[in-house]
Parts: sequence; C-alpha cells; structure tokens
Amino acid sequence: MARLSPSVQVTRRQRKVLKQMLRCRQTARCLAWRILIILLLSKGWGVSRISRHLHKSRNTVSLWRSRWQEASELLHKLGFQYTRSTLAGGLDWGQL
Repeated sequence: MARLSPSVQVTRRQRKVLKQMLRCRQTARCLAWRILIILLLSKGWGVSRISRHLHKSRNTVSLWRSRWQEASELLHKLGFQYTRSTLAGGLDWGQL
C-alpha cells in the first residue's frame, strides 16, 4: 500500500502568484521547478509521481514540500502578529 504524503495547502492568492511566476520568462529555471513541485503537491500529486513526472529525485520533491510547509507555518504566525497597516509600513526582519 502506498504511503500518503502530507498535503500542501496553497491559497488562491498564492496559487495565482506562483502561476504568474511560473509563466514569467525571467524566473530562474531552478525556481520554476520548485514552483511546479508545490503546485503539483497542492493538486494532490504524490512525491513519487512528481519525481517521475519532473525527473527529479524523491528527496528533492520532499525537501521542497517540507520547506513550503515550514514557510506556510511562519506566514500563518506572522498573519496573527502583524496587521495589514504594520506590513504596509514595512517589516523589520530583525523582529522575526
């Protein structure tokens, strides 16, 4: 029986931005691969399927799934700590 990987959550706004970046000719190829991995994970594709489809190692796909989840958790925490007006005024990364 296949082991299920944890799903990746991508908001509509994040999906829109990721797709725009993927279509941009100035996006570096390595970044485009990472974006594509995240978008496929968010559609429910498994690590093995993505690694076969993109000809990337399972470790690479798993690594970017983990990094996306860690970043999402950080953004979620920041969303509760900072208001829109605070973020609009600039974020001091030293506070993180």
